[in-house]
Amino acid sequence: DNAASIEASRKQIEEANRTLEAKVRQRTADLESANARLTGEIQERELARAESARLLDLLTATIESTAEGILVVAANRDIVAVNHRFLELFGLSRDWSLLPTPEARLAATAARAKDPAAFASRVGELFADLTLEAVDVVEMADGRLLERRARTYRVSGTVCGRLYTYLDVTERTMAEKQLRDAVSELEAIVENTLVGIALVQDG
Repeated sequence: DNAASIEASRKQIEEANRTLEAKVRQRTADLESANARLTGEIQERELARAESARLLDLLTATIESTAEGILVVAANRDIVAVNHRFLELFGLSRDWSLLPTPEARLAATAARAKDPAAFASRVGELFADLTLEAVDVVEMADGRLLERRARTYRVSGTVCGRLYTYLDVTERTMAEKQLRDAVSELEAIVENTLVGIALVQDG
């Protein structure tokens, strides 16, 4: 009886060991599978982060390389993006975007215009309807002329704020005026010449 009892106990122990080993193998396999999935997810996130950084660098380089001053403002009037050219055109310091309120930023910008009140009023009009797109010319206090293009800032089709671009058109505008003046002068000369010829012929 003792021998049979011992044998039965031995078999039970062996069976328990086999069951435990099977559970350990399954658990190990599950952990290896979970680790592989986690490693894959981490790699995917790292690749996505690297791609996002690359695109951000590309976007920054594009914004900074343009001749236009660029300002992107969210619907809540927070600054989304601003390039160095914008600050340069308005004579603003690099910490302009760190001013505590939208009103303070607008006041600092409007102060560079010939008519600060008109500048601020126009910005308010453009913000009242974010879907409105407009082109106008801002006369600066120092006599320069900036062409402002106000566009709707959208993300995935959703209206999120304002995109402004500013381009110094002072030289272009002066050249166009000189051309118009020259044409007017030429037309006057031709007209006077024709009148003189007509008078001579009549005489």
